[in-house]
Amino acid sequence: MNHRIGMIGCGNIAQVYLEDFRTSYRRQVEVVACADLVPERARETAEKFGVPLACTPEELLALPEVDIVVNLTVPAAHDELNRKALEAGKHVYCEKPLALSLEGAKETLALAQKKGLRVACAPDTFLGPALQTCRKLIDEGWIGKPFAATANIVGWGPETWHPNPAFFYQPGGGPLLDMGPYAVAALVHLFGPMRRIQCLSTRALDQRRIYSEPHCGESIEVQVDTHYCANAEMANGVLVNLVMSFDLWQSGLPAFEVYGTEGTLRIPHPADFTGVISLYRANGVIDELEGRGAVADKDRWYQIPAVLSGSVGNRRGIGVVDLIAAIENGRPHRTNESFVLHCTEVLLSFDQAVRQGGSYTFSTTCERPAPMPHGLTIAQVD
Repeated sequence: MNHRIGMIGCGNIAQVYLEDFRTSYRRQVEVVACADLVPERARETAEKFGVPLACTPEELLALPEVDIVVNLTVPAAHDELNRKALEAGKHVYCEKPLALSLEGAKETLALAQKKGLRVACAPDTFLGPALQTCRKLIDEGWIGKPFAATANIVGWGPETWHPNPAFFYQPGGGPLLDMGPYAVAALVHLFGPMRRIQCLSTRALDQRRIYSEPHCGESIEVQVDTHYCANAEMANGVLVNLVMSFDLWQSGLPAFEVYGTEGTLRIPHPADFTGVISLYRANGVIDELEGRGAVADKDRWYQIPAVLSGSVGNRRGIGVVDLIAAIENGRPHRTNESFVLHCTEVLLSFDQAVRQGGSYTFSTTCERPAPMPHGLTIAQVD
């Protein structure tokens, strides 16, 4: 069947996945069970979304009708649970990050290969209309040859809105492993693998006050750095400035821009599936400078429509749909194992670079994921 899903972890993000599974992807995905360490949470989630069975993680892994385990547990639990799912004969789709060490990621992927199973990992936002359109514009030369980019994933921490924000400040959290995956996956999707990185990091506070319910007024001990400044070199020569932070109350930094020899591309926030895409082309300025007459719109930014149709909000699950389609059609999934392994090394390299005096060279590589065909509806991947 390949499309029967067992979901482990019924926290905040599970509600988004399940809502999208039953609306946008109901023809591609069948959720047959959900599990959580807190039995009541699993029961409430099953009742809310019409999932047939609520159970423990161990019971879910033993279900023969589950083809793919969607692992939505906290990052520290990803390694162990992914391997248990593979040992049980299930394909795995894991929330980011795949693992908290490169060795752990390699061991998980080696086990999958031994078992003849697949492992995919969030984020899947680069499969959405915004970043797919930007890939098309770059590949078709609309800004000439890209040579630089900036990505700034910044804001104040999740203690202002998340109901249980403490784990964001424990190992496996922080802006690097929480929001960083969106920028990293987008960059590798657009330009291919990274070659090396330089990084510095700090933390603005050692204690964070929670402003969200039900823990409003409590304090969190900060165990990870919360502000990173990095410069990266992609294997194709593009240079990238990155800032990732939970310490900025407000900022005017661009979320994501790509600079080319013939223009600039403004990309929506890489955690979003959609948004405004803006293109500036230098040809008008060049025409005027070279004496071909005044160009009224030489400084104009053009808004570019997305290449996919359909309405897209804060969706999750297109990566699961792509995994299912890839299994059924015998092709690589777009968040495939080499892509996931390289992105994991990139995410872990920021701290590694800091420990090594500011620099790190990558040992893994990957191909750019295949672009989505143009003209699809949002629920299609092929």
